Amino acid sequence: RDKAFSGKLRKETEGELERLELYKAPLYGPKNTVNPVDFIGKHREWKGKTINLPPDLQGGHVFAFKVEDTAMAPRYNPGNLLFCDLNLVLEEGKPVVACVKGQVFCRIYETQGKEARFKAWDPKVKVVSVLKRNVQWLYRVSRRESDER
Repeated sequence: RDKAFSGKLRKETEGELERLELYKAPLYGPKNTVNPVDFIGKHREWKGKTINLPPDLQGGHVFAFKVEDTAMAPRYNPGNLLFCDLNLVLEEGKPVVACVKGQVFCRIYETQGKEARFKAWDPKVKVVSVLKRNVQWLYRVSRRESDER
């Protein structure tokens, strides 16, 4: 009887954890190069930080990225949190969070033939241009939320 009760309790606890995970997302920085699609909805496997999602993004396929540079200022400043929805279609001229050559960053996405180009808002920041096949992953930014903590 105790085993049956603890099994039921474990299932209820696991179910509650899964429900709670709908409210959290992996928090990425410039060195998190693992594709977010591997961790959405599997936060117990994610070894990094997580962040609570705003109500309108809960339950989605979303990850957060914390801006640490000024390349996209004044639109996105250091400390801002960007939310990327893995289901959004990529569009040229829209901001993305991308992983290229082991670096994760936010830039404006463009293509030119076989090349992917990543431009900053700051004209002094050099455009990153690589063959599309050398982009490890990229996802469109769905919105920003300032991180005041």
